[in-house]
Amino acid sequence: MSVERTTRKSGDVVWRVRWRDARGRNRSKVLGRKADAVAFDAEIRRRKRTGELAAMDGGQETLDEYVAGTWARAHAVHLATRTRELYASLFDRQISPELGPVKLRELSPDIIGRWQAGLVESGVPKPTVKKAMTLLGNLLQRAAESGRISSNPQRVVRRLRLIARKDRLG
Repeated sequence: MSVERTTRKSGDVVWRVRWRDARGRNRSKVLGRKADAVAFDAEIRRRKRTGELAAMDGGQETLDEYVAGTWARAHAVHLATRTRELYASLFDRQISPELGPVKLRELSPDIIGRWQAGLVESGVPKPTVKKAMTLLGNLLQRAAESGRISSNPQRVVRRLRLIARKDRLG
């Protein structure tokens, strides 16, 4: 871990922090102010001491990358064939088009809530929306359990009601 002064081609002076991540790979980050670089270096050192360094890189992959690269290989193999087919169809049709390119750490309850509302507005049947929400929650829960994200943002999003309440008139 080190902080070094660097001059860009434009003549701007910036500060580069270098460190090795939890896997031993060389990493660096460029910051505009020396004070920010020193503070970031101190945060890296603290995370190394507490064993939280791997969490800094967590959530960098997109939802599509996580599902294809990790979830499908580690978790989908334990599912029944028809369940796997249903999940693949739900993911490909409902989840991936809008949320697939989003990085795991950028998924928030607001984004998920807007996605759910968009499905309903576009005419997707409510039972399908509910199944897609459940699948998304399961995917994000596995990502949280493996340390890729700190918590599952889908858990705090209000789910749809399948049965509409009858209006009660006095």
